[in-house]
Amino acid sequence: MPAGPRLDKLLADLAPLRHTPVTPAELEAVCQRTVRHLELHVDPESAASPDEEPPGWPPADPEAVRRKAAGLTSVSRRDDGTCTIKIDSLEPLPLALPYLDAAFTLARHAPALILDLSDNGGGDPATVAAIAGWLLGETTRPLSEVIYRDRRRQWWPRTPRPT
Repeated sequence: MPAGPRLDKLLADLAPLRHTPVTPAELEAVCQRTVRHLELHVDPESAASPDEEPPGWPPADPEAVRRKAAGLTSVSRRDDGTCTIKIDSLEPLPLALPYLDAAFTLARHAPALILDLSDNGGGDPATVAAIAGWLLGETTRPLSEVIYRDRRRQWWPRTPRPT
């Protein structure tokens, strides 16, 4: 969640619970005042132990990414100049960048841009940051942050390369 009034409200709502034991249902109820799509599920019968290391994702197959143009399904222009870029997956940025560069170069000077993510299943946060860089321009706010036990990782909008 980006910095702002929603995050401030969530943190204020959670502050009284910081040193108080609560049930998952109580925590969920407090969070849902601000974050409507949060659900917590606890399986008391589970024998699973907590992850000591994040599971991560297997590395992408560069050839498979190239075959599908890094998830860029289409770039089209309407008669009125509106450009539509359809992206069905967010492949790792080093593999996706040439395709993103090409798509956003074709969209340059369009009076309107439609970014179609309707079939997108997600992917690399760095790729999201690159796309946000083209859409938002320069910004001084992080897009997302993952907090691990031992570190934090942030993704910021990437300044697009000149075309």
